[in-house]
Amino acid sequence: MKKLLGIFCLLMLWSNPSNSFEVGQNVYLNACGSSPTEYFNSPLKIHNILFEAPNKITKLEESKYEREFQTLATSTINILDKQITFNLSNFRDMTIKDNRGIVYEDRRVSGATSIYEIKHKGEVVAWGVGWHKRCKEFYAQTDFTAFRLYVPYLDNGEIKIQNKLTQLKINQVKEALIEGGSLVLVDGIDISGNSNSSTYNYHGASFFEIDNKNGINFDLSFEELNKKVDINKLNPALILSTLIKYKQLEKLNDYTKNNFDKIYEDFGANYWWGVWDGYFYIKIDNGNAISEKWQETLKKLSITYEKIDKLYEASYHVVPKEELEAVKKNCFSNDSYEDIIEFIGNCYPWHSTWMINSITTVEDTGLFERYSKYPKLYCVYIKENGEFGYKNLIDLNSFGYNNLEISNSLIKFTYETNNYFVSSVFNKDTKLLNLNAYKDSERKILKIRQSSHCEDDKAKLEEFIQAN
Repeated sequence: MKKLLGIFCLLMLWSNPSNSFEVGQNVYLNACGSSPTEYFNSPLKIHNILFEAPNKITKLEESKYEREFQTLATSTINILDKQITFNLSNFRDMTIKDNRGIVYEDRRVSGATSIYEIKHKGEVVAWGVGWHKRCKEFYAQTDFTAFRLYVPYLDNGEIKIQNKLTQLKINQVKEALIEGGSLVLVDGIDISGNSNSSTYNYHGASFFEIDNKNGINFDLSFEELNKKVDINKLNPALILSTLIKYKQLEKLNDYTKNNFDKIYEDFGANYWWGVWDGYFYIKIDNGNAISEKWQETLKKLSITYEKIDKLYEASYHVVPKEELEAVKKNCFSNDSYEDIIEFIGNCYPWHSTWMINSITTVEDTGLFERYSKYPKLYCVYIKENGEFGYKNLIDLNSFGYNNLEISNSLIKFTYETNNYFVSSVFNKDTKLLNLNAYKDSERKILKIRQSSHCEDDKAKLEEFIQAN
C-alpha cells in the first residue's frame, strides 16, 4: 500500500503544476489563461502541429511583471541561408530578429504566454503567442481564444514577417487536414446569433494556409481547399458552414438529403437552435424581397413567433421530433433550390441563424454582390502603453457609413447615428490617420484618436483602392 501511495504521489508531482523552482528549470503555461498563476512541467502539444517551447528559468528574482522568477524562451526558423529567432522573456517581452541583427518585432504581449511553435513535416514554420481564456473548461471547441500568429517568409530575397490575430482551432478539425506542400490552419471564428447571448463563439471555422514562401494565404478557393482539407471529416455543422461559405448549393443539397438525421443529431448535441429574424445588417438591393420570402417559408412550416417562444422555454438545444419531421418532409419535397436562402428556409429553418450567419460573418463569400462591394477593416485599439485592446470591425457596407471617398492613398467616410457623427480618414495601409467624433446636433468635437490600427488583406485592399 505504501509503495502504491508513493508511486501515486510521484505521478501527481509530475503531472500537476510546479510549485518549486530552480535556475535552468523549464516551465510551461499550457495556454491556460492570460494571467496564469500555475506552471506545468510538460509542454502543450496539439496533434503534430503545435508545440510549446520551454520557458527556461534564468534568475530566481522577481520579474518586472511581479512573477517570482525570470524566464527566457527561444525558437529559430531557418529560411535558406537566413536564421530568424523568436525570443520571449518573462512570458511577455518578445523580439523577432535575424542572424544579421535586424529586428522585425519588438513588443510586449498583452498577457503571459509561451512561444508556441507551429510545425509542418517536423519543421518549425511559424510561431504564435496567446492563450485560452477559460483553459478549455468552457469553449472547448477551440484551442486558443486568442492566438497571434507570426509567419516569416521571403519576399524578393528579403525576410518579412506576416502576423494575424486568430482563435486557433486544431483539435476539432485535425482529422480533416490533409498533409501537403503547405500547412492549413483554422481560425475558430464566431458565428452570430440573433443576439450577443446566442452567438456561437469560436464554433465556426475559417481555413487558411501558411508557408515560408508566401506567408499567410486567406483566399483558398474551394478547389484548393478540397486538396488540403477532407471536408467530409469535419462535423456536420462545420461541413454545412464551409459549403455555405463557398456557395456550394448543389453540394449542400446533396449532403443534406444523404445525412439529414446525422446533421440534426449534431445540431441537437453540440449547438443550439435559433430562427433567423429575416433582417439584414448589410446593404443588399433585394433585402425586403428576401425577408418577405423568408417569412412565407416559415408560415408554410407553421413556425410562428408564439411557437418559437414556447419552444425556447422548453429547450433551446433540441427541436421537437414532430417539428424536425415536418422540416424533413418539406426539405425532401424539392429536388433543387434557386438560392441558398431558399434552401436554408426549407431545410434548416430552426438553425437558420447558424446557416445565414455562416454567410454574412465570413469574409468575401460573394453571395451578396452589394455586400462585398466595399472592404471591411479589422481594427484593434492600441492603448497608450502600446498594448493591444479590443478588436473592432469597421464594415463599410453597413447602413451607418456614408460619403465614402476612395483615392489612390486614402479612404474617407462618415458614420452617423441618432446621436453622433464620426468622420474618419485611413491611408491605403489602413492606418487610422484621423477620427473625429461630434455631437450630431452641435458638431462639437468629443474626441480625436489616432491610436487605432486596422488589418486586412492588403493586396485585396490595394486592388480595391486602385479599382476605385
